[in-house]
Amino acid sequence: MEEVVEERAWRPRWWVFAVFAMVAAVHLAGGWDSTSAVGLSVGFAGTLVLAFVRRLPSWATGEEALRAPVRASRTRLIVALPLALLGVVAVLIGLIDHPPHGMDVLYVGFVAVLAVGLVVVLALRPASGPLSRSGQDRRLRLCTAVLGAAVGTGVALEVAVLVTVGGALPWVVLAPVLLVVGVTAVRRRRNAKAVRLLAAGAWTGITAATLPEEIDGSSVSGWAVFPDGLRARFGITGCPPDVLAGLLDRRRLWIAGEPRDGEVAVGLPDGDAFAVAWFAVKDRDHRRWARRASREDNGSDGKRVG
Repeated sequence: MEEVVEERAWRPRWWVFAVFAMVAAVHLAGGWDSTSAVGLSVGFAGTLVLAFVRRLPSWATGEEALRAPVRASRTRLIVALPLALLGVVAVLIGLIDHPPHGMDVLYVGFVAVLAVGLVVVLALRPASGPLSRSGQDRRLRLCTAVLGAAVGTGVALEVAVLVTVGGALPWVVLAPVLLVVGVTAVRRRRNAKAVRLLAAGAWTGITAATLPEEIDGSSVSGWAVFPDGLRARFGITGCPPDVLAGLLDRRRLWIAGEPRDGEVAVGLPDGDAFAVAWFAVKDRDHRRWARRASREDNGSDGKRVG
């Protein structure tokens, strides 16, 4: 089989806008000055290029070739981290030039605690490993309940302050509420995606294989052949041991629903562990398959007419 380097289905790099927004917020915290009009305009133009131009050097975007998909997120973090540190440096310079006094010291400490808490919550993610089908619905319900409670608490506090005092909720109360809502919303979205992928349909077995050099801990990549003949590159993070054994011993991979390009749930029909995998089919293979299907349809129509 000829060696082909596949590319994962490409999407705009939306995370670049988050980095730009963070840096812009830190810059504008000190007020609009002569550098803002030029600096933010140039920065936004660069952000548009990084977000929507598909083929850029890997050192600029943090994206690597598909043959090493499990390391792409680490490289992206390395690229984004210096930009985030620019915001930290700007804050430190502001504190040195205009040191806080009185209540400002408490506010600075409060914001620092929130920032450290956010970093800890995002960094201390569960170790990558197989997910549980039996507990997925329970986790989704729990995240939904926590999210609803956080939003309800925030709204109730805002209404109470508006009725009793006649103003808006103090930012020292609003910031933690928004932090909890944001983190919980992200986790609920991940759980909802897993539940949706599991409910895609009956389990379908396809031919797939991997090589020892494409196994990095619990992350696996390899090739698969769909029932319609399309070849696809795949990657699995947190691959269950029984799924990996099926790939190595029987060259078999089970998918929830029909095999398709994009993210799917993989596991065993009678097992509890599963993982979210992605499949990528090259555009030229899609076109080749469409032409073949069109010829077959035309041939069958001709036979019926004859």
